[in-house]
Amino acid sequence: MSTGRARAHIIGNIGQEPEMRFSQSGTAVTNFTVAVNRTPRNQQGGEEVPPDWYRIVCFGQLAEMADKYYSKGNRVYVEGRLQINRFTGNDGQERQSVEIVANEIMNLTPRGDTQGEGQQQRGGQNSNDDELDDLPF
Repeated sequence: MSTGRARAHIIGNIGQEPEMRFSQSGTAVTNFTVAVNRTPRNQQGGEEVPPDWYRIVCFGQLAEMADKYYSKGNRVYVEGRLQINRFTGNDGQERQSVEIVANEIMNLTPRGDTQGEGQQQRGGQNSNDDELDDLPF
């Protein structure tokens, strides 16, 4: 019998500054949230649909990159697997939360945008656009 898959691909804006910490084994872990607007903002004064919020967690080099290069307001593409965490709340009730364990994050914020550094970063690879600008052809 094969195993199932639960994948997520989202595009949205980072809602809080990424927070990095280290696990007991020394692995970098970064958490942040992403807001996804399902409908365009209403220009005619009609009712707006609130954004959907997703919790993102990433590990290792991707976690270090997210902490270093991304900030609140950056538009990002996140790809990863869905993970359900089960826990007991303060009221004794069993609860669960869903988060995306990212395996790829891409900054979609245009260069020069004041909401963030605006660097095009993909999955831990540094952008070399500046080096390409110096080429004579």
